Amino acid sequence: MKPFRIVIFIVAIVAGITGYFNAKSKRSNSVTSSSGETIVYLPTNDQELKAAADKAREQWSQFTTEFNQHQSTMDFSVKAPLPTKDGSAEHIWIAVTSIENETIRGTLANDPYEDIGFKNGDPVTVQLATIDDWLIRKGDKIVFGGFSLEVLKKHK
Repeated sequence: MKPFRIVIFIVAIVAGITGYFNAKSKRSNSVTSSSGETIVYLPTNDQELKAAADKAREQWSQFTTEFNQHQSTMDFSVKAPLPTKDGSAEHIWIAVTSIENETIRGTLANDPYEDIGFKNGDPVTVQLATIDDWLIRKGDKIVFGGFSLEVLKKHK
């Protein structure tokens, strides 16, 4: 009986070590932030996400028109990549406060998962060319935009 227990113990250790290194070498598709939000990881070359970003850029004029007309009655957000301390980028929502030509100013709309040197509510500035998505809300309802949301839901 003792040799059998040793074999099971060794198999359990090997399985645990293998699982640990597999988890370290590839992220799962999603994680939950400290504030309970789901963060989805997709490769930078994901075609559906790229198509959603292209659509957001094509319809940018709708965002700016609505922003100029309804800034006081709706909430306006853009999603853009911000550099992380490890050299990658976190694509994060920014509550827009002003738009001047190609420059968008706002505040982080949620807590970053990665270390980007900012926290929820901090002021940030991004360039239009970096925008991945945008959305316009009235209360809890998305009125326009949010092109990437359906793509991300599929990968949760």
